[in-house]
Amino acid sequence: MHQLTCGTHIIVDNQLIVIEKYLFLMAALAVMPLLGGCRSGEQSKPASQVVARVNGDAISMQQVNSMLGEAQDIAGEVGVQAKSAILDKLIDQQLVVQQAEASGLGDNPKVVQAIDEARREILVRSYLEQVAAGQPKPSTEDAKLYYADHPELFAGRRVYTIQELRLAPNALPEAQRLVAERKSISQIAKDLEARKIAFTTNSGVRPAEQLPLIAAAKLFNAKDGETYAVEMPTATVILHVVSSEKQPISEDKALPGILRFLAKQRDSEAVAKEVNALRERARIERVGDLAETDTADAPTSSVESAAVQPRRVSEGPTINAQDIAKGLAGL
Repeated sequence: MHQLTCGTHIIVDNQLIVIEKYLFLMAALAVMPLLGGCRSGEQSKPASQVVARVNGDAISMQQVNSMLGEAQDIAGEVGVQAKSAILDKLIDQQLVVQQAEASGLGDNPKVVQAIDEARREILVRSYLEQVAAGQPKPSTEDAKLYYADHPELFAGRRVYTIQELRLAPNALPEAQRLVAERKSISQIAKDLEARKIAFTTNSGVRPAEQLPLIAAAKLFNAKDGETYAVEMPTATVILHVVSSEKQPISEDKALPGILRFLAKQRDSEAVAKEVNALRERARIERVGDLAETDTADAPTSSVESAAVQPRRVSEGPTINAQDIAKGLAGL
């Protein structure tokens, strides 16, 4: 039996088990009982769950399974070894926590603040995940409708070789004028430089699903060699299609990725709706230096993003590239 631990990865008999947990947060939460005036001990855990004691403080199987996550169901000796490796990490962690408590770190203002921030983060994430979990799952019919509504991503999908000039978001009229003159992308860049209009350049090969949806729709009927000006939330973009290749995706292959995307989209919308509702019911008073500022109308609040990440690859609404890529595995 070979066992190797490294960071948050455990290798047992050449099988890699990835542990995705925030060890800092767990360590911070472990010293919370100190701030409440009591030490963590085996009196707070049923004896049947205790798998180790460190100077009298108990470590439970629940803690081990929590760090293992989905890997906790691994059967046989491999599972036992994986749990043993996690237990060793928890023992080391508990030793450090005990030393931190003994040295009085629990009263350090920075530590107290860090623990409070960790607690708030966990509560926010847990509540918003609960909100998201209550949303109905999209149906296969929903996914089929999305497939039909977006031929640029699926039935008519293309892979583009693109040259891009990115300007400020208020530069659309100027960009449209330059594109209408049918100049080459290099000449457009020279004209922008002559007018001292700031821009950045980029180029590469991108499938339609890795473009913002507004850009993918704009380029759907584009011919090789054509140039377009596209307005996005944070920039005006001039896109030149150097070449393109049709690579359609069948409905069967696309549906898994679409279902994931639609589910995440519903979760994100539900979270935003809930946060807005909380704001409407709350009495909020801004004071001090920030009394005159209010970012409530921003598209995504920090609270919302704590549980649900933005559903975009770049600017504008777009299907998540990772989701669709999973649905297209094997192409």
